[in-house]
Amino acid sequence: ACPIGTYSESGQARNDSTCQACPEGTGNFYVGSIECHVLSQRELLSMFHTIMDGGTWDPDRAEGWKDSAVAECDWAGVTCDASGRVSSLAFPASAVEYNEDLLSGKIAQWK
Repeated sequence: ACPIGTYSESGQARNDSTCQACPEGTGNFYVGSIECHVLSQRELLSMFHTIMDGGTWDPDRAEGWKDSAVAECDWAGVTCDASGRVSSLAFPASAVEYNEDLLSGKIAQWK
C-alpha cells in the first residue's frame, strides 16, 4: 500500500502503478490513498495531535484539541494571527516552542 503522503490510482504500488508523492501543498491521511487534497490547518493540527500522542498530554495542555466546538486558534498552545492563521505552536508533549519563522514553509501553506 502507498504510505501516507503518497498516492496511486489503485492505492498500491504494483507493476502498472507506483506510489507518487502528493503535490506540494496537498496530502492525505491514510495508507493506500488514491488521491491527495489540500489539508486545512485544522486537519494538520489534528494530525499533529495524533502523531505527538496528544491523548497522553496533561488536560490543561490539551484543552480544546480536536473538539469540534472549539476553533483551532483557541486550542491550548496554538497562537493565530489576526486573520486566523496559525502563527506559532507550543508543543505540549515536549514543552518546546516553534514559531512561524521556523515553520514558515508549512504554516504559510495552511488554509
